[in-house]
Amino acid sequence: MCLAIEEMRRESRMEGEQRGEQQGRQKGISLMNSLISTLMDMDRLDDLRRASHEPEYREELIKELFPDAG
Repeated sequence: MCLAIEEMRRESRMEGEQRGEQQGRQKGISLMNSLISTLMDMDRLDDLRRASHEPEYREELIKELFPDAG
């Protein structure tokens, strides 16, 4: 009985982790889409180009343009 309960708890935990990971990916994709759109609207194409190659710069831009996203 205890093994069955422990297995159910483990499976529930794994499902929760998978949902959390998926939600995190969705949030990241949404944030990237917003960053791309915003930089294009602001005609900051050089920043967009640089952000596509430099993760640290991309993070700086996200903090600059979306301070509440963090």
